[in-house]
Amino acid sequence: MKICFINPPSQYGRAPLPHMGIAYIAGMLKHSFPNAVTDLIDCPFQDINAEDMKKKTVAEEYDVIGITTYFYNFTEVFKLVRFLNKQKRKPFIVLGGYYPTLHPKKTFDIPGIDCICIGEGEYVFKELIETLMEKRDWRGINGLSYMDEQNNLVQNKVDLLIEKLDELPRPYLASAPPYWFPLVSGRGCHGHCTFCSIIDYYQKVPGKRIRKRCPVGVVEELKEITDQYKNRIIWMMDDNFFSVLQFQPEWIDEFVAQMQLRDVRCKFKIFARADEVDKDILMKLKSVGLTGVVVGVESMLERQLKLYGKNLNPQVNRRALQIIRETGLWLDMGFILLDPFTTLDELKVNLQFLRDSPFVDSSEPGHELISSLGPLIVLEDTPIHRYLSKQNILSGTDVGYNYQSDEITFFHKSLKTWNKMIADMYFGFNKKYLFDYYRVHGTIQEDYIRRYKMCLRIDIECMWEILECLYRQPIRQIQIESLLEKYKKRFQAVIQEETLEDVINC
Repeated sequence: MKICFINPPSQYGRAPLPHMGIAYIAGMLKHSFPNAVTDLIDCPFQDINAEDMKKKTVAEEYDVIGITTYFYNFTEVFKLVRFLNKQKRKPFIVLGGYYPTLHPKKTFDIPGIDCICIGEGEYVFKELIETLMEKRDWRGINGLSYMDEQNNLVQNKVDLLIEKLDELPRPYLASAPPYWFPLVSGRGCHGHCTFCSIIDYYQKVPGKRIRKRCPVGVVEELKEITDQYKNRIIWMMDDNFFSVLQFQPEWIDEFVAQMQLRDVRCKFKIFARADEVDKDILMKLKSVGLTGVVVGVESMLERQLKLYGKNLNPQVNRRALQIIRETGLWLDMGFILLDPFTTLDELKVNLQFLRDSPFVDSSEPGHELISSLGPLIVLEDTPIHRYLSKQNILSGTDVGYNYQSDEITFFHKSLKTWNKMIADMYFGFNKKYLFDYYRVHGTIQEDYIRRYKMCLRIDIECMWEILECLYRQPIRQIQIESLLEKYKKRFQAVIQEETLEDVINC
């Protein structure tokens, strides 16, 4: 039997890491059915376009195709399923992921789906493939939903979330990541961010919301990765690395002890909430290889933090960033500049923070440009979606709503134009001087870091000048094209290794 899991192209473009959901399911099938062929087509990670994705599915003639489905790739999923149904040899098609779990009925608006998987899919797919191999009826498998002959939705019982994560086989990756290498040490998050689907997801699937692997198992996998792949930075892909402290506070000390006992030498980064950043804990982790922390700061405004459901204030954010800086760790900062109610004065506060704070000096090499993070994205079945629906400001725009300010609408459109002008340039710069160089040499060049920080500053200054224009003159009088072209030349000069004087003169 030939099986393939597909992560279709996303409207957000490339992804620096593989999709771990389908990687874990593929790993389970490779372990359970070694004689079967199990492939992955991870389009955002492998930079595969829709046409090449379709060609590969036809050429390989897969028996079963599983497609991970989200709100932001639903259109591509629809097109892919329609394409597969037109082939002479139609595969058995299963959709999984957040969208089918949250919207089982709507998912079947896509014609030609055989079934959908609700919740975590490792054991569901294992049973499904075994059943299909033995040519038995699959319709009674827990975790699957399907449409019966009367076109009624049948939803089978959903098993509990997987608690013993250490019993799962290692994930299978389509290809080795060139710089960051993913590792999952736990699943679940105790946060209540209003823009995140995870809250509703866990309400649909029974079981323990936060689960953590044994420190020994995590360290063993770290050692396997570092032994096999030299010069990688391990990215702990847990929703929140410190969620474990709520029910197992000794986990960090046990992890550090195991790293020291086994003499595992690697570099790794973690996700953390700002209110859980602790200097003593970070220093312990740094002693065994921690190099950076990803923190969803999102804003320096009380109003925005409340809207986003962060349950903290700007002072907590500032304290977390100061601690990370004091420990000498890199910072990877999430930031949401724009929401439907943002005003020019609020935008100025956040941009002023980015200009004045040590963010640029502390930022991790390869950090996304702040302008590309830009606006709040509103997904269906999130608390913020329900709130904005009541406010009657949802729309079919790329962000899902209408701004209440014409100036902010103009600012957002300007950012989109700016990102299109520099995105490929910035990606190529990081690929050549960071990802490829580090994989070969295991070090980061000081010259790259200098130029990379200049890119971040140019990006912030470009946004600042757009803001100043909006304060000074009516929108119709702003010559945005010439402004953006000026900053593009500066950006290009940095990336093409021209002198600092050349950059200033642009």
